[in-house]
Amino acid sequence: MDNKPIQILLVEDSNLDARILRKLLTDAKNIEVNITHVISLKEAIEILKNNNFDIVLLDFVLPDASGIEAFIWLYAQSPEIPIIVLTGLDDEQLAVKAIRKGAQDYLVKGSVDSNHLVHSIQYSIERHRLEIALKESEKKYCRIIETANDAIITADAETGFIIDANRKAEELLGIPLDNIIGMHHTGIHPKEEELFYKKLFLEQVGKGHSVVTNLNVVHSDARLIPVEISSSVSDVQGRMIVQGIYRDITERKRVDKLKDEFVSAVSHELRTPLTSIREGVSQFLDGLLGDTTEEQTQFLNIILEDIDRLQQIIDELLDISKIESGRLELKKEMVNLTELILRILPRFNGFLKKEINLRNELPEKNIKLFLDPGKITQVITNLISNAYKFTYDGGVITVKAIDGELNVTISINDTGVGINKNDLPKIFDKFVQVNRTDGPGIKGTGLGLPISKGFVEKHGGHIWAESEVGKGTTFFFTIPKLPEQVILEEYLRNKINIAASKETKMVFILAQIIEFEKVQEKIEKERLHSVIFHDIKNIVQKSLYRSSDDTVLSLHDGISVFLIGSDKQGGQTVTKRMKKAVDDYLENNNLQDIIKLKWGISIYPDEEKYASDIIEKAKSETISTDLDISKIGIMVVDDEKFLTELMKMKLQSKGYANITLAEDGQKALDIIKEKTPDLILLDMNMPVMNGYEVIGRLKTDPLTADIPVIILSGFPVDSEKLDAFEFESIPVLSKPVDDSLLFESINRLLVENA
Repeated sequence: MDNKPIQILLVEDSNLDARILRKLLTDAKNIEVNITHVISLKEAIEILKNNNFDIVLLDFVLPDASGIEAFIWLYAQSPEIPIIVLTGLDDEQLAVKAIRKGAQDYLVKGSVDSNHLVHSIQYSIERHRLEIALKESEKKYCRIIETANDAIITADAETGFIIDANRKAEELLGIPLDNIIGMHHTGIHPKEEELFYKKLFLEQVGKGHSVVTNLNVVHSDARLIPVEISSSVSDVQGRMIVQGIYRDITERKRVDKLKDEFVSAVSHELRTPLTSIREGVSQFLDGLLGDTTEEQTQFLNIILEDIDRLQQIIDELLDISKIESGRLELKKEMVNLTELILRILPRFNGFLKKEINLRNELPEKNIKLFLDPGKITQVITNLISNAYKFTYDGGVITVKAIDGELNVTISINDTGVGINKNDLPKIFDKFVQVNRTDGPGIKGTGLGLPISKGFVEKHGGHIWAESEVGKGTTFFFTIPKLPEQVILEEYLRNKINIAASKETKMVFILAQIIEFEKVQEKIEKERLHSVIFHDIKNIVQKSLYRSSDDTVLSLHDGISVFLIGSDKQGGQTVTKRMKKAVDDYLENNNLQDIIKLKWGISIYPDEEKYASDIIEKAKSETISTDLDISKIGIMVVDDEKFLTELMKMKLQSKGYANITLAEDGQKALDIIKEKTPDLILLDMNMPVMNGYEVIGRLKTDPLTADIPVIILSGFPVDSEKLDAFEFESIPVLSKPVDDSLLFESINRLLVENA
């Protein structure tokens, strides 16, 4: 604070209390004050209109106002001046109320000394000054937010609900601002991106770092608007918030698309003459156009190599264009990384005619990753090629893979010339050639590493290098181990896009092992992995007999199948075929009592349109291949008591414990009103009410229409007495009943009706 006297307005109707306060202040050291004393609220308000004060000392009991009302009146007139409330009452609740309303402090007269009073005045003035500065800063911040060219949305980090947004957010989403506030942050994104964004949000909150990513938001008119989101986590008065800046990149996408189309068109125009030239040179070299001299052959081989090099440059330009425009598409699938790398290494036998020892240090266990095998092959091939180029004869190149908890790290180490420390930050820039060219390397286009970086980052991984000149270089890149739900949804989105482009349907079939945790306890891990990822997958694949667009994806606890161009009926037919093949396999390998599968089906776009909904639909409608028959209720309706008791014994011998008997149709219907069975075994010729009438009443009542029925009859069934649909859908077994047919029919109907 400066050395000017503090201007104090003392509002106190007691002259004695006023003199005491004046005495405390004038006797205080290190403070100089000018005190103006008034005895009423009215006088205080009038004097504040024409005079400047640094602080007000306000008594709570005045002739014309008392209690908290006195403070409220004065604060409303002069909110820019700090106020300390004085009272003779030691009332904590009153103190808290005053502070909440805006008072800087609360002092009890008679219990305050000179130092306490001075400190309170000094701190109140300084605190009020900071509050005013903070409010001005908040106003300035609000003006910046409101005038920003981008949408700004703030969400509570703990709950995920939006707590603030600016007018640009209203414009971007087409939703009134009042409606945006209170929405969940995932609600502004399309359903197929919700899981990814939620995962990103939770990771950001957990790690507290900033994130920049490209996604879509949904406008109120259902348009998808591409946006670049820059978000950061902050602690505001103990409350963690995530603030995202949403920039509409529709125009950027349009320009990138034009650029990409231009590059594609030019590349295509270059490919055509290159293909003709290469074919002509090849015909000369093959002797199809006559003999060539040794010197001519040598020059033709150089031409052929340069044509291939130019072809590579065109391919790399196309790749880098797709990466930069965001139009790079990945064709991802579940891949055994170890097998992928081992297929790549033999390509380098005799590469560049160098004697280099190419080693691998790969884990023996399977590493299953969801990736684009073509793109990752290109990354590994490029990094090994670079290592060869910059390593002398007799050197060593080592390829490693380390299986981590969240990702797998692949490294390519060489004993080559190394990279200068100052050049390391530039190696992933386009067209950059660093000092490794001083060694044995071959000068390239400078696009291989930026393309590799783009491919790796498109997979959600990172790539970097460590090097020491004269000792060698190690390139590292990571591939994330995605949650199975994310993998499944991404697979589904790809298949949905294929189906949509062909204007056809897609069937999603999900088969999961029941009580998987218990199965893991009974079967050794590697054996179970082989059963799911190899045996069952191959059996299901062979059961499809369909188009190449169909895909089988192994999950940790089962499989999923994607059928392009099929419908509900076709999907059910394929499911039955797969189910039988898998059941036969399990039985032949004595696994039928350990591994039991449940099957579910969902149809795009007839039933669901979004990946997450399609999965949930299949899960919710999953049908068990082997029901818990001990809980299944079966009713046997027959007037022959001996036959009903015999049937009861047969059913119980197979594990059906919940059996109900009825001697005629009427009694059966009376029992059904109290307890609905899961299936009915029905005789047709009975007294009181025969089987035909029972079926008619069951089918006309919505509560019982779906109960499956099996007819057991010693006489031919009169089809004219049954509706055509009912007759075709009801199995008819002749007495004496074949047990195998009986239980096959029971199981089929229960599964279909589950």
